This record gives sequence, structure tokens and C-alpha cells, in this order.
Amino acid sequence: GGYTPRKRRVLIVGSEQPNGRKRSWLLLELAWKTDLSPFHFIVVGTGWEDVVKTAQNMGVSIEHHKLVDGSKLESLYQNSDCLLVTGFTEGGPLPLLEALSCGIPVISPSYGYAKDFCNPNLVRTYNDLPELKEALHDLTVPLINRWKAVSAYNVDNFLEVHRKAFSVVIGNCPYIPTSRYDW
Repeated sequence: GGYTPRKRRVLIVGSEQPNGRKRSWLLLELAWKTDLSPFHFIVVGTGWEDVVKTAQNMGVSIEHHKLVDGSKLESLYQNSDCLLVTGFTEGGPLPLLEALSCGIPVISPSYGYAKDFCNPNLVRTYNDLPELKEALHDLTVPLINRWKAVSAYNVDNFLEVHRKAFSVVIGNCPYIPTSRYDW
């Protein structure tokens, strides 16, 4: 039912450049070859409009903010599970430092600051699409493992277990509760 892990919030920050340096198309390639249902992407920056629309048409959970003020951007970082850097190469990028200062992990190609922070707990680097898919998958593993461990403990199962227990104690239970509070 409704008790399932929430989608991992993946933030992408940066305006696409005319030369394609931010590699916005990588998101579409990822969507084509990967189940992205465990993720919600938040893209901040201009030049992503066509990619976002296409990704939405492919069923990807994604939102786009062309421009945001500093406090909104800070809030987006603080409410995200990771920053995904898609660009080919550049000196920084600055969003990597912003993400780390907000305490969220970064998934980035191995260049610039990503090479400087060689701690996989801070920055996980990827060189190709399979490595990126693995890094994203690893974000969901703890949640899925916890969910699998307790998924049998839902309201319906709770009620059935208690109905059986009370039936043993009081005999055939004429009243069937409809919520856990009815007992």
C-alpha cells in the first residue's frame, strides 16, 4: 500500500551551455536504460527545458526550476538526498561545494573538486553510465532493505494477526475491526 519508501531526491544544478558541456542528455540516456521510479529529480538551471519535458513524457518524476533565489536553492540542497553532477569537465563545479556544505553526498564525473575529495562518503565518482546507475542504485539500497524487512508489518496484517489471537482467547470474534484503533 501507501507505506513504501519515498523517492530519493536527486538534485541537478547548473545551466546547460550551448556546447552541451553540462551533458543534460545524460538524464535521458539514464531514463532510457534504467528504472528511475525510486527517484525524483530536481533540476535547477536554464537550458534543460526540452530534456525535462522529454523525461516527463518518459515517466520520470522530475521538476524544473529555471532560476531560484539563494534561500530557495539552499532549501533544495538541504531537502535533497544527493547532488548529481552531469557535466563533462570544468574547474569546480561550485554546486559540488554547495552540496557538501549542506551535508549531502555528491555523484560526479571524476574531475575538478570531485577528484580533490577522494572520500567516497562525500563524493562518489563515475566514468560511464553503468557506474552512474550503480551509484544511484546504492542510494536506494538501505531504504529498500529496511522496507523489505518490515513490509509484512502493515495495517492489514496487523489486524489479521490480532483477529486470530483474540479469536483464540474469546472464541469466534463476531466483530471484525476495520482499523488498528478499533481494538
